[in-house]
Formats: sequence, C-alpha cells, structure tokens
Amino acid sequence: MQVNIDYFKNIPSEEEIYKFRNCLLNWFENKKRDYPWRKTDDPFRLLIAEIMLRRTNADQVKNVYIDFFKKYPDSYSISKADKKDIEEILYPLGLRWRVPSIISVARQIQEKYNGKVPQTRDELIKLPGVGDYVAGAVLSIAFNKKE
Repeated sequence: MQVNIDYFKNIPSEEEIYKFRNCLLNWFENKKRDYPWRKTDDPFRLLIAEIMLRRTNADQVKNVYIDFFKKYPDSYSISKADKKDIEEILYPLGLRWRVPSIISVARQIQEKYNGKVPQTRDELIKLPGVGDYVAGAVLSIAFNKKE
C-alpha cells in the first residue's frame, strides 16, 4: 500500500492544537449565551433540556425550560403529570412528539432507576428520545465522563 506523504504535512502539531483549543475556549467564555441548563449539573434537567433542544432554537427553549421546571421540578412530578398540562407548557416549542417522550423518560427513570438518571451510555440510550448525542451530553456534563 502506498501512503501519500503530502497528506501528513497539514496535520497540526500538539502545540497548534493546544493553542487552537485555548482560543476556542476563550472565545466561548466571552461569547457564550446565558441559558439555565448551563447553570446546573442535575442530570435529569440536562436530559430534559437536551430533549427540548432537539430541532429547536435555544432561545425558544429558554423560557419554556424555566416554566416547565417551575411546575415540574423532578422526574416524579412529571411522571404523575397530566399530559395536557405538559402539552400546554411545551406548545411554544412545537414538535409534539416531545410530550410523550418526556413523560415516558420521567416514568422510566422513576420505575427502573429509582428516580435517578442512569450513568451509562447503554442505559441512557434505552430511554425514549435519547440517542448518542443526548447520552453523551448528559454523561459529560452531569457525570463528568469523557465523551
């Protein structure tokens, strides 16, 4: 097998990668927008935020997220909630598929995990509406796992 040496000429050095990473982190620190899900490490709130954020602008989600958790502070209260009430709160986000997904996630967390969000990718992706991206976000942000 012949290797094209020119391909490797453009790979950045470790120092260049380090500088780029720091520039990116500094930019984020100065430009990041203020969202409530960035101020919590509660795995359930992060999980619900990620479900709300799918295919939706973060600015739209911000107030809905705040109102939602004022009325339903945890998985237990959501699992016992009336579907119509949750639909009403989530209505501004559109995509009505979220409602049964959120209720089902809350119920499964209550029934299968005693109210605690699972801490493994395999368990998380079994929850409705949770795929690799959402699982990775929850694991890295809430549980400080490398994802």
